[in-house]
Amino acid sequence: MSNTVIADNGVNGVSIGPESGAPLTRAVLDHVQLVNNGGRGVAAFGAGSTFIALLVNNSVSAFNAGDGVLAQGTSGLADVTVKNSSIFENGGNGLFVDGSFATMRVTKSTINLNGIEVTNDNFLAANGGTLISFGDNSLDHTGQDGVATVTVPLK
Repeated sequence: MSNTVIADNGVNGVSIGPESGAPLTRAVLDHVQLVNNGGRGVAAFGAGSTFIALLVNNSVSAFNAGDGVLAQGTSGLADVTVKNSSIFENGGNGLFVDGSFATMRVTKSTINLNGIEVTNDNFLAANGGTLISFGDNSLDHTGQDGVATVTVPLK
């Protein structure tokens, strides 16, 4: 999906899950604005024996009620890369990785002021999730920025 505005929905802006019978689901969001949705900006859900691969590139997730970007892999793999994007002032965590089968990589992105009315983080990995930062992101928060589980030097 490219050059698209997804706004003012009562649920997640974009939800990506396994296709029926397909072991692999791949998606790219490029120049997509996910704004003011009632749930998360974008969510990738791995389930069963599936693999979800998502690239969020040059995009914005802002003012959503929930997390800006979620990778959830509790039984199936969810692998999300966030690059050159702005994750701003969402009600939940900016980037949230949930489950031992979930991985998120983030590079060259701005993650600011997420969850400022509650104790959420700009970065959060929970329940064995892996959040990989390349160390070239901008973070600012009145509470906690959170920390990546792995920081990889740029090559």
